[in-house]
Amino acid sequence: MRLERNKEKDMELQAEFVALVHAYEAWSHKAFPQTDVTYTEYINLLKEKSSIEYSDAEFEKLKSRLERHQISDYIEKVKNQEEAVVALQADIACQKKKLQSLDIAKAS
Repeated sequence: MRLERNKEKDMELQAEFVALVHAYEAWSHKAFPQTDVTYTEYINLLKEKSSIEYSDAEFEKLKSRLERHQISDYIEKVKNQEEAVVALQADIACQKKKLQSLDIAKAS
């Protein structure tokens, strides 16, 4: 099921991101320029989003007989999740470069 694959990939990416932030001890650093959102807050938001999108209730809905409009909604939701996973992968790569530059700046 694509929803399960999306959940697994999302969890893997979150774990990778947490490990990255931990490695650079960047929990209290700003995650984005021109905002006050820290890495801790950003990770908490990602976890909250996942707990909603991949809740047991969402999986239970799929076990019931879906009507045509529900199937369309489900397909759209899965596509959006897949796009979000790709965006998170890109964001992690970008954040990694940012954290590496912070680490270089601290070493100087």
